[in-house]
Amino acid sequence: MNKKIMYIITILSTAVLLFLDQIAKYLAVLHLKGQAAIPIIKNVFELQYLENQGQPLVLCRERKLFCDWDIDFPCNSGNSLS
Repeated sequence: MNKKIMYIITILSTAVLLFLDQIAKYLAVLHLKGQAAIPIIKNVFELQYLENQGQPLVLCRERKLFCDWDIDFPCNSGNSLS
């Protein structure tokens, strides 16, 4: 295959995977948020809804580009990278 076809396949594959990821997240919120854990294999594997809200704060402490978001993070108190 030539490079142009490979790029098109890569872009389409990425778009499909992103779409499926968003559907999975939507279904997790719809069916798991506010519910008890759903056991798949008893005492081994279960599904439950959790939110990780710590990542943006870690990025801010490391002074990455994400600190410049217009969101009320502790690192966004007047310190700007721009």
